[in-house]
Amino acid sequence: MRRRWDATGVALASLAFGTMIICALAQVSLVTGAIPRSLRHVERLEGTPVWPGLQDDGSGSPANLTPAGHVPEVGVIVLEVEETPPEHVGVVVTVNGKDSADFRFGRASVVVRRGDLIEARWGTPVPLDRTLTIRVVEASPNVRWPSVSEECAIGAEPTPLWTVKM
Repeated sequence: MRRRWDATGVALASLAFGTMIICALAQVSLVTGAIPRSLRHVERLEGTPVWPGLQDDGSGSPANLTPAGHVPEVGVIVLEVEETPPEHVGVVVTVNGKDSADFRFGRASVVVRRGDLIEARWGTPVPLDRTLTIRVVEASPNVRWPSVSEECAIGAEPTPLWTVKM
């Protein structure tokens, strides 16, 4: 005895098979590079890592703080200004345009991710000829750029310092 498929069963089987073929073609086109990287939005769909805070490894150095859950794409950079008078207090360090740290306590620790743009600006107006040198004092081991002892001078205008490489 043969069972005959009704119209609904045929439609559902065809829909399932068609969806499977479309998924397979999409995977092949993503792997082979047929879809330009600028048009792919897969990274946005994958979600963001959960990062509740930092854990200390016991060394006492801010650069050795690791994210809870150990997300390797996150690092810490410690910055210092080469100036003894407390005029550097007005300098603000921004990461991707958001205020992240200042030099109120002499050094500034900044949490960074791959591709972040670190900038510095004066919090108060200064003369146009005023410059200040900012140096990287410490960096997490997974931060490739900026490296320790890299320096950059800032002027009166907001100045891009480094783009982070992990």
